[in-house]
Amino acid sequence: MEDALQSNATGPLQLQSFPMADGGDGTAEVLQRLFGGVKKEIAGVDAMGEPAVSCFIWHEARQEAYVDLASQVGIALLKPGTLNPRLASSFGLGLCMKAISDFKPSKIILGLGGSASIDGGLGLLAALGFSFSDESGSTLHFQAGKTDLIPFIKAIKRIHPPKNAASFPNVEVLLDVRHPVLGRMGCVHKFGKQKGLVEPDFLLFETSLRKWARVMNRENLLYAQGMGAAGACPLGLSLLPKVHFQPGADYLLSAIHLDEIIHDADLIISTEGRLDQQSLNGKLTGQVLHYCKKYSKDLWLLVGEDALSNPPENLKVISINNPTLPLETNMKQCPEHLEEAVKKILDLIPPIDCRAKP
Repeated sequence: MEDALQSNATGPLQLQSFPMADGGDGTAEVLQRLFGGVKKEIAGVDAMGEPAVSCFIWHEARQEAYVDLASQVGIALLKPGTLNPRLASSFGLGLCMKAISDFKPSKIILGLGGSASIDGGLGLLAALGFSFSDESGSTLHFQAGKTDLIPFIKAIKRIHPPKNAASFPNVEVLLDVRHPVLGRMGCVHKFGKQKGLVEPDFLLFETSLRKWARVMNRENLLYAQGMGAAGACPLGLSLLPKVHFQPGADYLLSAIHLDEIIHDADLIISTEGRLDQQSLNGKLTGQVLHYCKKYSKDLWLLVGEDALSNPPENLKVISINNPTLPLETNMKQCPEHLEEAVKKILDLIPPIDCRAKP
């Protein structure tokens, strides 16, 4: 896109491009590009408990680790037809966090989004050494990809933290959405279907998550903003001794000082795969649009699919896909489509003063 802007502009441009993420897919990689660090790989498991390579970013100077759920137990890592929300879990993320703790980090920055499970963080707690018992005091054994979450959660009476829980590092959690756990805007109703959940089972899963929260004494979080991210993983994470939640888009955009960048910019262009109302609800595009509105500037958004009705006045949407072509062909031709979109933008806007600003 930078090449297209330079080659089609009437004069030299001062271009700035920034990696973007909101807590979901690619968050750890974006943090690495912003702050540095090296990639570490360990043996892990995917959301269905199958062996997989797990990875995180380690920043030696900062003594920090960057990791995102999506690259450990994300829905995009599963083969088609393997989605099963009753068996899928966040166990693989917990294994990665446990491995990170061996490095004695001062902080883990964890991106939450793109999950394949709706386990309320139960799996990750099991991997971190938390144990569960039933009413008789008998231990309930959790096995990733094998344990049916519904009867397992129903049987839980108590949760027992590991002996070393107090020494677990500080965790900064970046939430990719602002949806709660329960309700019409909750994680089951909004994201259940994409994880393989059928509508008749919505009530079953909401009842299970409510029971899970009650066992943890976290019922106050069920309707809290953002607690429905990544299949309600924040519920489980809230049991860690030092944890802080915030919107991922806010954290990352603040890290690159986007407010100042947009204040000084003449033209702002971003991209989105599918644009819908959710894109504006705490997601990255919504936050960029907020800053643009603050300074009375337009956001030109290049999208693969435009499903947003009544866009805000300062949001200028250009669909780059050719609706007559299959998705695979459109993806292959994406560079050409982006260049055509850039040409269209430059034709529509007033000429940009290419001289350097003082």
